[in-house]
Amino acid sequence: MRSIMFTLIPLFVAGCFPRTAVVHDGVEATVLDVKTKKPLGGAIVYDRIETNGRPHVLTQSDSSGQLRLDPKTKLTLAHPLGEALVFQTLWVCKDGYEPVRVGGRSGWNADYAPAEHFRPGTLELTPSTISTGESCSDVKW
Repeated sequence: MRSIMFTLIPLFVAGCFPRTAVVHDGVEATVLDVKTKKPLGGAIVYDRIETNGRPHVLTQSDSSGQLRLDPKTKLTLAHPLGEALVFQTLWVCKDGYEPVRVGGRSGWNADYAPAEHFRPGTLELTPSTISTGESCSDVKW
């Protein structure tokens, strides 16, 4: 505990202060096929594509198409002049379907705004025009 205090004291002297930042917002919905209106299990929610080209998966829908992702925040140390241009987006996708943007935030220090919980009710996914076998990360944005 004492070492943490000695680490934090110079940061406070430099003007840094603790602040809650949004890691990702939340979403709650039922995922359906746009044509058949049948539930789609295994639809993923992701917020970015990793360096290996795969989505950073946060959660996926169950067999009845239900998905739920609670917002996530973290405590950070911020400098009063430490501005950051933030782009955060949540996507829902299933192999063979086009991804759907379900929420996001952008702007200077947008991650310091309160976390949101998007509840669109249903999300209807459209089959991919590229190929029914394409993975979500292979779709060209």
